[in-house]
Amino acid sequence: MALAYGYSENFFDTDINMNTHKIINLPSPSSDSEPVTKSYADTHYSGGGSGGGRGPKGDKGDTCLQGPAGLQGPKGDKGDAGPQGTTGPKEATGAPGSKGGKGDQGDVGATGPQGPQGPQGPKGSKGERGVRGARGAPGASASKGDKSDTGDKGDKGDK
Repeated sequence: MALAYGYSENFFDTDINMNTHKIINLPSPSSDSEPVTKSYADTHYSGGGSGGGRGPKGDKGDTCLQGPAGLQGPKGDKGDAGPQGTTGPKEATGAPGSKGGKGDQGDVGATGPQGPQGPQGPKGSKGERGVRGARGAPGASASKGDKSDTGDKGDKGDK
């Protein structure tokens, strides 16, 4: 590395390690090969401020490989129905087909509701006499009545 002080040009043939120190007190550039401060670059080259705007377009860079595809996005809302298309030409109707075979018998249907009650039938004949029942138990004895007074004596009759 060659470094000279004063008004001569400085040449470096290796990297310079600034050890986290800054390059300070850069003057505004007077030619295209001079370094600029961040503030100067922000004002003059990125569209900000009242400077000269953007510089000339640079050369096209190398083409890189395409990266992997991103995840599929969510399904969009259902769109409106499109207009109905025109009806196609009507064609001639063909001859009817042959009658098909008889189908299988269907399942038995459910039982219907009960019908109304019919009219009363004729009176039947008299039935046989039933067996006589057993004799009942004797009843309770009645209580004895009170003794009554004797009545008046009657007249003696003619002899």
